[in-house]
Amino acid sequence: MVKESMDEYLAQILSPDRLQELKTAHDEFEAQRRGKRAAISASDKPEPKKVFDIIDQFTSDYQKFYEESSAVRNRNNIN
Repeated sequence: MVKESMDEYLAQILSPDRLQELKTAHDEFEAQRRGKRAAISASDKPEPKKVFDIIDQFTSDYQKFYEESSAVRNRNNIN
């Protein structure tokens, strides 16, 4: 809303040529400013990990331990 109001005001006080120069300079500035922040493009950005995948990554060893322990207990209970 503020940007729209500013654009209207600038259109009233500046000549069409000067307004076009300002818009071009602003677009170039925004591209450079965003270019510095955007280290990787959206197509190169890896898919974010899901929370459960992260949990599984760190708990897989514990899970194997408990599965092996329960298998041993089950084997001992059968005999």
